[in-house]
Amino acid sequence: MTESSQEKIASGEIDLIETDIVVVGAGGGGLAAGLVAAQGGADVIIVEQLAAPGGLSLFAEGMFAVESSLQRKAYVGLTRDQAFRHHMEATQWVADPRLVRAFFDRSGETIEWLQRQGVEYDEAAAMWPDGPRTWHLIKGGGRGLVKALAKQAQKAGARILLKTAMQEILRTSGGRAAGIIARTRTGKDVEIRAKAVIIAGGGYGSNAAALEQHAGVIPGTPPLVDMGQTGQPIWAAWAAGAAEAGTGALMCLLSVVGEKPDSHLNAAAVQPGLWVNRDGERFCDEAVYFEFTLAANALNRQPGAMMYSLFDEAGKERLIAGGVEAPLGIYVPAATKLERLEADLKRGIERGLAFSGDTPEALADALHIDPVALAKTVDDYNANCDRNRDGAFAKDQSYLRPLRRGPFYAIETRVHVFTSVGGIKINHRTEVVGAEGRVIPGLYAVGNCAGGLYAGNYELTHPGVALAFAVNSGRMAAEGALGLIEE
Repeated sequence: MTESSQEKIASGEIDLIETDIVVVGAGGGGLAAGLVAAQGGADVIIVEQLAAPGGLSLFAEGMFAVESSLQRKAYVGLTRDQAFRHHMEATQWVADPRLVRAFFDRSGETIEWLQRQGVEYDEAAAMWPDGPRTWHLIKGGGRGLVKALAKQAQKAGARILLKTAMQEILRTSGGRAAGIIARTRTGKDVEIRAKAVIIAGGGYGSNAAALEQHAGVIPGTPPLVDMGQTGQPIWAAWAAGAAEAGTGALMCLLSVVGEKPDSHLNAAAVQPGLWVNRDGERFCDEAVYFEFTLAANALNRQPGAMMYSLFDEAGKERLIAGGVEAPLGIYVPAATKLERLEADLKRGIERGLAFSGDTPEALADALHIDPVALAKTVDDYNANCDRNRDGAFAKDQSYLRPLRRGPFYAIETRVHVFTSVGGIKINHRTEVVGAEGRVIPGLYAVGNCAGGLYAGNYELTHPGVALAFAVNSGRMAAEGALGLIEE
């Protein structure tokens, strides 16, 4: 689409467009859908509320696949059957098994398809020690994937309308999807008539009211990144008759407020040392962080969904000289030496997010915690370390290290919401399902706005599922839409 056409649409000079397929959202799912549809010969328009394509896909590091060529070359023996069973058991069979199976079965081939589009991969990696090697790390991360897909989609003829947000889904008198109403950056509405609509607009992670209403998130819980995820595409789908599915499911992480992904303060805060809540008490096996959504679940149960991550001078020296055990994805890989930790701790103390004290009692005073309670927690933890057995939460012995040599440090750490991962009910073909269980013809939903893949929260049994589901479901929806418009 030319710049002059974009300006005419934004100004309201053009208020009606006709196309074959309209895609809502230009993240990984929307770009994959738009590319497949355009390569299949359809006239395609992609609307994106932000000023550039990508959305949260820009922050991804890798994506799930099973039985890919990268895994075969690395002698990874995990099969589709095994992965399917693992996921269904982990979600207690709450997830839609036909949807999971359809996604998993094509995930390996999708890696090869993406490579043909110009996406490059480093390896199929694990996210934690001895974890499944399903996490296909992308060269350039999500930005590399978005750049390749956007380039190929436009080359194939797909038109991308930026700063344009879908407001309403149009339906015919017979009930089939007939297009959308979208609002441009100037506040003008444009009607885009289409034979099929693919919703790939993401979740509602930036909408505090929706997070509280649908997911029970306490007010003030910060988003990890704010990409304008209001949830409007989900609400529009509901208004058009879509049923709900998995609306309250979230992807949450632990982080220090205001810190960048590669922050050494952040990296120190999530190590499996000693975590205490506002009462100065331990509340979980700290090694749960290796599956970060589980750590978020544990912390969400604590007052204020916040904790203090404690270590002593010996622990600080170990992190600086020996490196981290729990990585922050590709931003701070395992074994990274935290050479900036001294400076980051100083900055954290100045910001009121890190604290120090010569004794546990002095540290407790800085944290406004009962010094007797915190000293007892430290003493009990040290006793566990001396016995080489965590009698409270059965933490792996390799992570039991006492805190005895001052100064003692604490880093305030909170649950952050990355995105919601559900909302619109779909079937195994990504067709949107209405309240009475009937498919809404011509309407599809993909990626994080679609429900049915998880139970309570984002599932990390196999790392990289969110981005992979976006791309795979985007392909599936486009294939379905192409068949529909050819009828």
